[in-house]
Amino acid sequence: MTLRENPDATYKTQTFLNYCLPDLKALEESHADHYEKAEAAINEMKSKFLEMLNSEVGSVFKDLYLSSRAVTWSCLLSFLWCIIFIYLMSSFAEQIAWIIIVLV
Repeated sequence: MTLRENPDATYKTQTFLNYCLPDLKALEESHADHYEKAEAAINEMKSKFLEMLNSEVGSVFKDLYLSSRAVTWSCLLSFLWCIIFIYLMSSFAEQIAWIIIVLV
């Protein structure tokens, strides 16, 4: 929609560092009904989201979220154990090989 089609679609602005910024107080007053509609839509989305979390599908996402800390720690510790293993293998490879030969 262009300004010629709807001349009421304008709002007061302020210039800041050569940028045109809306005057928020004037915008709130002139578009109060739009704010109410947006707030109602956000509240509806919140209720739908909470409803989804309480369903069977939502419980899967909730379980994934709750287990994310354990998964993160497992990934970090596995990386740490790999670094330690590589260091030990580079330092004691011959001794480990002889121990394996003796045990077998």
